[in-house]
Amino acid sequence: MPSRMPRIRFEKGQTPLTRAVQSLTGLDDLVDIGALVDGLCHKGREYLSTHFKLFNQQKELFDFALSEAQRALKPTGETIQAFEPEDTEDAAGPFATLGKHLRAGATELTQVISEDLAIGLDLASPRTQADLAGAISGAQEDLSGGLGELTTWKLISEVATALSGQIIAALLGAADQADAALAEALQLDERSQKDTRLQLKALGAHWHEAHRGVELIDCPLCDKPLEDGALRNEIESLRRAGDAATRRLADNLNAIEARLNAAVPTTLEPRLGDLAALAPRKSLIADIETRFVSRSRFKTLATFTSLVADALRRVPSAELEPLEPSTGQLDATQRVQARIAAVRRLVLLEQWRRDQALAWEDWWAHAAVGAFTEDGEGQNRSNAGGRRETFAQHLTRLFSAIREAEPYRAAADALARAWKYGREAHRLQTIQEEREAIAGQLAPLKTLGALADAQARLAIETLSDDIGAILKRIHLTERLAFKGAKLQRKAGLEVHAAFAADFKIDATLVANTSWLRAVLWAFLFALRQEAVKQLGTDPLPLLLLDDPQATFDAEHRHRWALEIIGLQTRSTSAQVILVTHDEIFGELLKIDGVKGREAIIVSAGPELAHVGIFEGASLDRRWKKTKDENTAAAGQDYISAVRIYVEGLLRLMLRGHSADVNWASSGFVMGTARDKVRELHDAELAPWDKAEFKRLVGQL
Repeated sequence: MPSRMPRIRFEKGQTPLTRAVQSLTGLDDLVDIGALVDGLCHKGREYLSTHFKLFNQQKELFDFALSEAQRALKPTGETIQAFEPEDTEDAAGPFATLGKHLRAGATELTQVISEDLAIGLDLASPRTQADLAGAISGAQEDLSGGLGELTTWKLISEVATALSGQIIAALLGAADQADAALAEALQLDERSQKDTRLQLKALGAHWHEAHRGVELIDCPLCDKPLEDGALRNEIESLRRAGDAATRRLADNLNAIEARLNAAVPTTLEPRLGDLAALAPRKSLIADIETRFVSRSRFKTLATFTSLVADALRRVPSAELEPLEPSTGQLDATQRVQARIAAVRRLVLLEQWRRDQALAWEDWWAHAAVGAFTEDGEGQNRSNAGGRRETFAQHLTRLFSAIREAEPYRAAADALARAWKYGREAHRLQTIQEEREAIAGQLAPLKTLGALADAQARLAIETLSDDIGAILKRIHLTERLAFKGAKLQRKAGLEVHAAFAADFKIDATLVANTSWLRAVLWAFLFALRQEAVKQLGTDPLPLLLLDDPQATFDAEHRHRWALEIIGLQTRSTSAQVILVTHDEIFGELLKIDGVKGREAIIVSAGPELAHVGIFEGASLDRRWKKTKDENTAAAGQDYISAVRIYVEGLLRLMLRGHSADVNWASSGFVMGTARDKVRELHDAELAPWDKAEFKRLVGQL
């Protein structure tokens, strides 16, 4: 309807005014269909472009995977023919046959070393072949590091770096001094247990030594002659005992431990306990087993792990037994003794390294790099002359076999990726072809927009005279007179008007909105009039108008109402359903002479739970029917209808004043509504304080 247009025309083309005319002629759906088909057929829009772009991406991946397969096969001299994505759909075609050939080649070359591998491996699986290649390369890399990569070897090498000849001598001297100091501290503690004044005597002796420095004659505490010879000899011995005699045992032990720790290199002091518990031979064997034998990555290399395990039985036999770890809580004395033992064992660990390092390096050289003569019942693969394979020789042989199979394995892997990308590309290509076929079939519908424009243009040009006649009836005569309308392809709808007889202008440039809306109303009525004329009858004599008062100003509502009256009274009369929220407009229509029944329409809400239409005349018709039937059932139906009508109106009136006014509340009946109205009236709340509500309470 014209009232739905926020503006009339300020640009070319499909303006709101143009769309309004198309909507009135019923051609707007055709215009939308034409626009939809135009979008579907446009190669730059989503429908035709999305899968085309995705196909190109998958096709690039497909071609790149094929080129990778060709590069991988280059050392073998084999070539790969050109393939397209659709070749992946044939499971027995050349593409699939090539993949089987490559996998068979890789399997055949890998099978050469099957005796050296774990039992049960699927050597035809590309995944298994890749895992074997990775395991062999990893083992060679770990092997290249030699003993220096073992954790234990690194640890004893750090000890060697920290302990030079002078430091070793200092450590041994510190340990000896700690032993002597510990023995003295324990002796002094035993004496102090028997003589509670021993520390006091020691302090007096040290004071005398510091302040007198002569022969001990007088007592250092009271300056009286020291006549007791035994006491004199005891104090004299305490003068030579040093500070240890003046301290408690715990203080002496802390001092001994501090002097001992000061002699240990700072890099080793935090790990002194771990080094004391280290059994180097056992720890080196465990490192090698962990690195090469029990490692999950090398489980597939059965012969290699067997070689390493066999070689570990011939490592140098010399071992340095670790200090026995304490099973309980150590007291202070035991802690110092353990610390002294740890320092001495640190020296022994370095001595073990000096004595055994060369033997271990020789063992590694023979087992890993060189070769040694078979001296037992070995089941490992042997070289000519009865010499067992070394670790490096064995891995080199495995690597050579894998290297020969690698081109076929890599090519098979690349071809498998190409197969996946090709299938996806072919799927997308199929969808794209289907959409292009659909777009080709729909392409003729792109002209619907032009057809709708042509039909709207024809309708406007045909109805221009009728529009002018109707416009004179519904719009006050102004200097600006309607002279016709045209629908242009580019300019859109043009409404022509004139201030003089033969001088027409584009009315949309000068006319106000009210004038142009009147033109559209005239076009609507003329369009219906022409349809009735062509059909000879009105197959649907019904007009539904929603808030038409928003279209006209107050001066033209009367003329519009007269046109509505004409629709009701002409030979081809029509029923008009008019919905408005403007009560004044409704009263004006009645004054103008528009005939009809009135009703209140209420949107769905919690009060009624559905759309409600309240028409007072419906009760009059129901009463007439009740009197005609004159039965008890008819009377009950009438009372029920009255109750529904009255309770519905009361619910709507009171919905803002009572929380229990809703459809689900079966208790809000006419009596409850009456009490609520009385309560609001007695409270003198506007508008409930008026006399009409008092009379309503009495009637209820």
